[in-house]
Amino acid sequence: MKQYLELMRTVLEKGTDRSDRTGVGTRSMKEMGVRIWDSWADENGELGPVYGHQWRRWSAPIPEPPRPGPTAVDPAAPAAAR
Repeated sequence: MKQYLELMRTVLEKGTDRSDRTGVGTRSMKEMGVRIWDSWADENGELGPVYGHQWRRWSAPIPEPPRPGPTAVDPAAPAAAR
């Protein structure tokens, strides 16, 4: 527990503020050489839907992004048309 608290103190004191898509923000330690998530990130450093998906539904497939088109789904339509 002591190591964790020391780590959190370091992040709070030495980390830099970063904005994110949620608007909440985060503290970055990249300037200090911390690269924990880099092996999972794309070339822009983005992790995609990993946080919500990984922590809530680890074994479920990552859903396809929504396709443009009507928002209503006709339950009587063939599956390929939905």
